[in-house]
Amino acid sequence: MLYFLLILLVVFFSFSSILFYIYVYPYIMNNISYGKKKCFEGPVIELEKVVFKQAYKMAFSKRNFMSMHEYSDFKTECLRLFYRRNHYQEERFFFPRAFLFYALFEYSIKRNLSNEFKALKGLYDSVFIHQDGSPGFKVDRIDQVVFGLISLVLYNQTKEDKYRENAKFFFDYLLSNADEAGIVVYRRVTGLQHVDVLGMIIPFLMEYSKLFSEAQAEKIAFENLSYYIKYGLDEHTGLPFHAFDLKTKYKQGPMNWGRGLVWFYLGLLFIKEDASDIEHKNIVTNLITKIESYLSAVDFPYSQFIGLRHSPVGFDSSVFASLAFIRRRIFSIDIDYSEIIKRITSDGMVLSTSGDTLGINNYARVTSPSEFTQAMLLLSFI
Repeated sequence: MLYFLLILLVVFFSFSSILFYIYVYPYIMNNISYGKKKCFEGPVIELEKVVFKQAYKMAFSKRNFMSMHEYSDFKTECLRLFYRRNHYQEERFFFPRAFLFYALFEYSIKRNLSNEFKALKGLYDSVFIHQDGSPGFKVDRIDQVVFGLISLVLYNQTKEDKYRENAKFFFDYLLSNADEAGIVVYRRVTGLQHVDVLGMIIPFLMEYSKLFSEAQAEKIAFENLSYYIKYGLDEHTGLPFHAFDLKTKYKQGPMNWGRGLVWFYLGLLFIKEDASDIEHKNIVTNLITKIESYLSAVDFPYSQFIGLRHSPVGFDSSVFASLAFIRRRIFSIDIDYSEIIKRITSDGMVLSTSGDTLGINNYARVTSPSEFTQAMLLLSFI
């Protein structure tokens, strides 16, 4: 009987420990790490400096800052314990770090920071790209096309052939994932087209078209935008639904997901700036006017779900920072940072970014710093 009780106790404490590790520990550590950080206080010029310093520091860190995995059912999480280390290692090659390097290179060039540019280039060359231009990591998802955008910036600056070859690799990768009409499906296994694809591929395609006079790249970019406009938009607000079914074309998920708007708007921005067809520019300009009209009238435009005070994440820094960058580029206006400044630590780390989505209608509840948000805010200064 005593041995039986001891076994029950061991099982109970083991089970409790696993539950604690999966469902409690990450949230406690998140609060400990960031909950008592002192907020930034100072002028915008100083804000820009500390945001850059923090972004630069992030680039050299092996840590992944953005929450890319929120916890699901117990069985799945127990299985994930065995491969989570590898999973987190792979996250260095996801879109948040790609956007971070893109922003850092753009900022270093615009601000003439030659020493920082050289240091970042050395790091990038040692980890993310081989000498022959092939990627330094496994490419198996559309999100990673953003790394091709970095190569376009570096080729334009240095004219080194490896960056041209790397950009061509990602262009060919997109071609291999496109159908006859040029439509690139974000995740084929889901049977859905996600709005994410627009923010991941259109900036690269439009910059590739401009730099190498590749008309096919611009054509693919606009075809993918048009496809989403036709099947994935809310006709009253101009906001994109999270996804639509590829067969039935039924819209899926909310149309007010904040970061979904960001992905859509990034596509609009780069087509507006780089399109050679005036009609395409006019279509995009009309959409931007419609979206801005909606955002100016709605309460809580920067929450995880636009217009909802009680979103799981009441203020999503990734939405504010991205819209600040986009509006600065489109409208050439000064940005009022008062909404986000209380979510920035004294050393320049931007907090309160919602984690990566678990799926349609299954969204993150935890917040964290994010390489992506750090990048977008940095870009908003230039």
